[in-house]
Amino acid sequence: MEKEELQKVLLEQIDFRRRLEQEFHALKGTSPFPVFHNFQDQMKRELAYREEMVQQLQMIPYANILRKEKISSHLNK
Repeated sequence: MEKEELQKVLLEQIDFRRRLEQEFHALKGTSPFPVFHNFQDQMKRELAYREEMVQQLQMIPYANILRKEKISSHLNK
């Protein structure tokens, strides 16, 4: 996948997650941010999730390089 495709998938997943959380809170009958400290906790979780996604996206080019090296080493045998 190209970087643009991965970013599109990431944004779709973020939007899907946000909608699921809203539906969950609607079914549960609670507000997603009942008090300020819960808002901060949610933002910390969201930031950690996004940082993890960025790290995973950064690993993809490295994985492609390793795969190409492995293929080329097999072809050279």
